[in-house]
Amino acid sequence: MEDLKAVRKKWIETYFAGDIEALKTMEFPNYMVLSELGLEDQEERLSSIANKIATGVWFPPGAEKQETDVSYLGNDCACQVIGSGTIVVGDQVIRRFNFSEFWLKDGDQWKAQCLHLSHKQ
Repeated sequence: MEDLKAVRKKWIETYFAGDIEALKTMEFPNYMVLSELGLEDQEERLSSIANKIATGVWFPPGAEKQETDVSYLGNDCACQVIGSGTIVVGDQVIRRFNFSEFWLKDGDQWKAQCLHLSHKQ
C-alpha cells in the first residue's frame, strides 16, 4: 500500500493547490464526491474548485489536511481508505470531518474513484 499512500499524499497536495488538470489525471472521469452539500460528479467538483479559486474563496496558503485513524482496506487492485481529518491553517482549524475514499488501479496507476465526507464535531 506504500504506492497508494504516496499517490494519496500527492492527490491531497494537488487538491489544496487547486491544480485541476493534475486532479483530472489522478481521478477517474466518473469520480464522485458525496458530502453534506450533496453529490458532485467530477465536472461539477472541478468547476466548483475553479470558481472558488477565481473568486478568492479557495483555501488560503498554508492550508493542510491532517489525518488520524487512517485505515487501508484492500489489495493490489482496489482499496478503501477510511479515517478522520482536519483542515488547518497554522493553528486555526477550518474543518473536521470523517472520510471514506475508494481507489482503483488503472493499469499500474492508482486513481480515486469516489470520496465520502461527513462533518465531524
